[in-house]
Amino acid sequence: MSPPRAAALASTLRVGAGLLALALVVGCGASAPPPTRSAPEAPVRLGPLLDHVPGEPAWMALGSPSILLEEPSLRTVVDSIAPAEWRERFELRTGVRLGEVQRALVLGYGEGRFLILARLPDAEQAAQTVTAAGMRMNTVEVSAEEPFARRVGFLGTQRREWVAVGDVLVVGAGVGPEIAELLAAVRAERALPWTGPDADVLRARHEREPAVWMMPRPLELPVDSGLGLLLARERALAASLDVREGRLWASLTLRGELPPGADANFRQLAASLANSDLGAVVGLNLAERELAVRVDGEQAHLEAPWPADVLARGLRVLFVDELEALLEEPVLAR
Repeated sequence: MSPPRAAALASTLRVGAGLLALALVVGCGASAPPPTRSAPEAPVRLGPLLDHVPGEPAWMALGSPSILLEEPSLRTVVDSIAPAEWRERFELRTGVRLGEVQRALVLGYGEGRFLILARLPDAEQAAQTVTAAGMRMNTVEVSAEEPFARRVGFLGTQRREWVAVGDVLVVGAGVGPEIAELLAAVRAERALPWTGPDADVLRARHEREPAVWMMPRPLELPVDSGLGLLLARERALAASLDVREGRLWASLTLRGELPPGADANFRQLAASLANSDLGAVVGLNLAERELAVRVDGEQAHLEAPWPADVLARGLRVLFVDELEALLEEPVLAR
């Protein structure tokens, strides 16, 4: 697994919360009329996180950490790549309790540049977390409370930007222009929805699921392989995990121009992978027995129930070294 994709998986679990309280002191005189007060500003409230996507991310990970840590099948998978001891260290470093993060969106822009939007229980937690991040910075370049609690500076050798936008915590690395675009849109009460020829379809199918990884651009695989030829005109994809009736389900949706007979090609590919050592390690050999493939026009959808315990063990075996190295990186803060 490449570091950006491993980081995307790990990052679906790393986000935080808080806000500063303001006091208004009003003086009055015995016979003086009461002072004129300006109308309080309405609290900022962002809509669905996919309605706030600045720039052109190369990939997006959307998830609900609170659900991932509550649902047993999903928790089994999470524990394999982000065990409880790591989550405890993460909370100590950041002040963020992952089980309280209602929804999180991670946007990857390539070359280590990322943006995280994490919806917390309330605006107070979001701003308090920003304030605490500033206190941990060894160098603070920007410190502001209005119109948003914001800190920009270095955590060790890594430059990070933290902003509280209502109950959403925004954390970025190397994405100053994207954060500026996001905040300008918030001030103008304007959305920045993920758009594109396939955005609406993929959102409608996957946006409500507890863990989704999306790539809004072509994979551009080499065409000297069967898979490369099959996906030569693929435009976008989404892969997700969900739980239905107590079973873990994995889904993959591909958008683009697919060749005739693509459904048979996908089944043949799944069978080939299932019979490989990799397929056995992650449980694809078991999932493939109930694989459903539907190809309709410019879309292919594959889904199958997956044995959560086998998948968890496989992920641990395959990626533990790489992921632990990545998870130890101070992605938000150390």
